[in-house]
Amino acid sequence: MKEVTNHIINRIENIFEQIIQGKRMMNDFLAKIEPWKGWIPPDWVEVIHDKQSALVGEELRTQRQLATLLEQIRGGQADENEMIQLLDNFNDQNPCSLIRIKPFFKDNARIDSNIPSLSQFDRRPKEKNQPKGPNPDLLPKEFKSIHEFFLNNYHKDVYLFHISNDWEKQDQANWYKQLRLFYSLQKSVETISESKKPVFLVIDHDLHTHLDKKPNTCVIYHGNQGTIKSEDYYHTLCICISRSTPIRADYLWSFDCGDSREDLTGLYNGTVMNGAGFVSHGFSGHGKSLQLNRLIYQYVSFPRSLNLTLNTSFTVSSWILLGGYRTKNI
Repeated sequence: MKEVTNHIINRIENIFEQIIQGKRMMNDFLAKIEPWKGWIPPDWVEVIHDKQSALVGEELRTQRQLATLLEQIRGGQADENEMIQLLDNFNDQNPCSLIRIKPFFKDNARIDSNIPSLSQFDRRPKEKNQPKGPNPDLLPKEFKSIHEFFLNNYHKDVYLFHISNDWEKQDQANWYKQLRLFYSLQKSVETISESKKPVFLVIDHDLHTHLDKKPNTCVIYHGNQGTIKSEDYYHTLCICISRSTPIRADYLWSFDCGDSREDLTGLYNGTVMNGAGFVSHGFSGHGKSLQLNRLIYQYVSFPRSLNLTLNTSFTVSSWILLGGYRTKNI
C-alpha cells in the first residue's frame, strides 16, 4: 500500500476544517434569525435555507470524492497529482470553501442589518446582556391596508412609521431623525390614559410588499378620523415649529379662555409664562402664554397669508382642546 505524504494529509485536514467552519457559520446565522423569522421577508429566509441544503449535499459529495481518491492513491490506482489538483481547486470551485461562503453572507447582509433596525422598536425593560427581540405591539406580522388601518382607528390619532432596509441605507440621517421623533411621540403620551392614547405602528415594507399608498423613504404618517393628515409628520412638524417658534419667543399669546392660572396649569399640565395672568373670554391683543409640557403639540399653526410682523397681536381661539392638546389654525 502506498503512503500519502504528510503535506497532502495536512491539506485534506484543512479542507475538512473549512467545511466545519462554514457549517458553523451557517448554523450561527440561522440561529440568529430564528427569533425574527415572522418579521423577516420569507424569501430572504428561504435563500438561507436553500444555501444550507446545497452545502450539506456538497459537503457529502466532497467527502466521498476525497475518501475515494485517497483510497485509490493508497491502492496505486490513482496518482497523487490528481489529489493535488483537487485540493488546489477547492478554494475557488467548491461551494464549501470559506472563500465561497463569505461572499454569500455579504450578499445577504440585508438580514444582518434589518434585525438591528427592527430591534430599535423593542423598548421593553431587559435584563443585562439579554438581546432585544421582536415587539409585536409595534411590528405586525400581517397588515392588510394603510387606508383600512386609519379607518379602523377612526377616533384616535394614528402614527404609522414606514421603514425599509433600502430606504434606511439610502438616507441614514433621515432614518435616525424619524426614529427619534417616533420615540419622542411615544414617550410624550406615556401618562395619558389608554383610551385616549394615539395608535403607534411600524410598517416594514420589506415584509409588507403589497400595500398601496406607500412612501419611497422612511416617514411617519399621521392622521385621525380615518384620514391621513400628513405623509411626513417630521416635515409637517418642522414647518409648524419654524413658523411659530420665532413668534412664540417675541409675543405673548392670547387665549380665548376664562380659566384661572391654577386651572390652566393643573388641567393642561403646562406652565403659564411671562407672569401669573390669564385672559378672559373675548380679550383680543397681547395676553399671557401657556407652554405645554407635551412635545407633540407645542406649536400653533397659521396660514402664510397673515404676514405676521413684530407689531402683530391677535387672539388664538380654542388653542387648547380637551383630549389631545391639539392646536387649531387661526
